[in-house]
Amino acid sequence: MAGTYFRTGKTAPGFGMNVAGVKEVVATFGDIARAFSPPELASLMLVGAEIIAEHARNNVLDQELVDTGDLYDSIEAYKINQWSAGVKVSVVYGAVHEFGLERQPITPKQRRFFWAKFKETGESMWKALALSETYTIPARPYLRPAIDENRQETLRAIMREMASVLTKKARLHGGKG
Repeated sequence: MAGTYFRTGKTAPGFGMNVAGVKEVVATFGDIARAFSPPELASLMLVGAEIIAEHARNNVLDQELVDTGDLYDSIEAYKINQWSAGVKVSVVYGAVHEFGLERQPITPKQRRFFWAKFKETGESMWKALALSETYTIPARPYLRPAIDENRQETLRAIMREMASVLTKKARLHGGKG
């Protein structure tokens, strides 16, 4: 008979616990664990990663970090291995936008570029950069907020996908789901 009961005993001072029906519980959890064995587990995690990637792309648009669209296009969910998934940003400057850069020295090549842009456009910003010794690019996080602000949505989506997989498996094994 499945159930939990308490008794006093020698396993702990004044308290012990036995679970009746342990074999049935272990068998049930074993079935559940097998339902989510690789590669199904990575597929479940990919559902969550896709939500994070979508919100990160939206953050790129909201912060107007779009010039060529390469940053936006480079954000994608992917399977890391058979157990997990992640979100990657494939452009080199993705980390610069996310974390920023502090007091970077201006190289001679950059200085020549800034002067050329000033001569081409007449914009004072380019002259100021050409005359500067360093520059700073402020952090404009787009990935971390996508993770932090959408944790619950991501977990709910993974749980829905888990329920769907379990329902399908139950139907395959003669259950009514």
